[in-house]
Amino acid sequence: PAGAVLADRARRRCDKKKGLTIPLWQGRSDVLEVSLLNTCPCGGAEIHECHCDALGSQGSLRPSCTVVLLGLWRALVLGLGHAFQSVLNGCLVSFGLTPEAAGARLAASQALALVALPFVGLAADTFGQRRLLVATSCSALLGGLGLLWGSDLPGPCLDMALLAWSLAQVVAPVLSLALVPPNAPNSDGRLGGNGAALGCSFGIVESLSSLAQVSFMLLIGALREAGGFHYALLLLAGGLVLATALSVGLLPILRDSADDPTSRTV
Repeated sequence: PAGAVLADRARRRCDKKKGLTIPLWQGRSDVLEVSLLNTCPCGGAEIHECHCDALGSQGSLRPSCTVVLLGLWRALVLGLGHAFQSVLNGCLVSFGLTPEAAGARLAASQALALVALPFVGLAADTFGQRRLLVATSCSALLGGLGLLWGSDLPGPCLDMALLAWSLAQVVAPVLSLALVPPNAPNSDGRLGGNGAALGCSFGIVESLSSLAQVSFMLLIGALREAGGFHYALLLLAGGLVLATALSVGLLPILRDSADDPTSRTV
C-alpha cells in the first residue's frame, strides 16, 4: 500500500540522520545489517517505532581500543612481572644473599603488600582507578630499578624496592580487570560494557597478559644464558618504563565508571 511505502521511506530517512542503516527485504522489518555511529533512541517518532531493542541484540563483539591498550599495560606489568617472579629468588641470591634470606625477604614483602591492599582500594575509591594505574606503574618501575641496582643498594633500600615490586604485582591484576567493564563497549556500541563484548574484552586483556608471560619467560632465559641476571634486569626495567609511559597516556582516556563524564574514550 502507498501508506506503507511512505512510512518505510520516512523511517529510512530518520534512521539515516541518526547514522543508522536498516535495509528492508520484501517489506519485512527484519534487521539484516546494522551500522552504529553514535546512535541514540529515536525519541518516539510519529511515523515509526524505535528500533533500539532490535539493535541491542546485534551489538558488536569488538573490544574498544582503550581495552586493548589496557591489555598491553597488563602484559607489560603483570606478564613481565610474573615471568621474572620465577627467577627473583635466584636474582637475590646473586646479590650475595643466602637462599633462606632471599626467601624470607620475598615472603615479608608479599605479606606487607597483602596487608596494604585494603588501603590501596580505599585510595582507588578516593582518587580514582586511573590515577592508581599510574601509581602502580611507578611502584613496579621503582621495584625494577631497585633490583637493577640491587647489588649496590644497602639492605633497607633493597627491602623497600622489593615491597614496591610486590605491591605492584598484587594490585595490577585486580586493577586492570576492574577497569575493563567501564571501558568495554556494550550491546549498542557505547562504552560501559554489559553485553557480549564485555566477555570478549576480558578475554583480550587476559590473553595478552598470558602471551606476554610465556614470551618473556623464554626471553629472560635466553638473556640469562647470554649475560646473566643483569641482561634480564635491563629487560625488566625497560618494559616497566614502557608500562609507566603507557599508563600516563591512558590517564585521560580511561573511565573509572560507566557514567564517568570526565574522561574521553577511543
